[in-house]
Amino acid sequence: MSTKISSSIPLVVNKKYTEMVKPPKHIPSHTLSLSTLDNDPYNEVIYKACYVFKAKNVVDDNNKPESLVREALSNLLGYYYPLSGTLKRTDRKLQLNCGSDGGGVAFTVATIGNRPKYNKAQDKI
Repeated sequence: MSTKISSSIPLVVNKKYTEMVKPPKHIPSHTLSLSTLDNDPYNEVIYKACYVFKAKNVVDDNNKPESLVREALSNLLGYYYPLSGTLKRTDRKLQLNCGSDGGGVAFTVATIGNRPKYNKAQDKI
């Protein structure tokens, strides 16, 4: 007997808010030129990531996963500040502006509205 794995699970995501996370210390404004490989138009790909953390049932705001992850991301950007820079194209070349006030990393907090339960019987043919 073969089994069928569901290709999609209905999931309702409630977006609470999005904010820009910046490095914890001031980064002097400067521009970095990207390499020839980075400027190849065939390498222009947008990467997206979604990390999911199970929230604990706590009253204290200091133990919420979003505040811990936000603080860790900000600290990381202090060491790897080019990740918070903004790209601009000049003369068909990409350059990275670091330290500008418009930089940062988008950080979105969301919750799952209805968690679907997995039912093995539904997947059997």
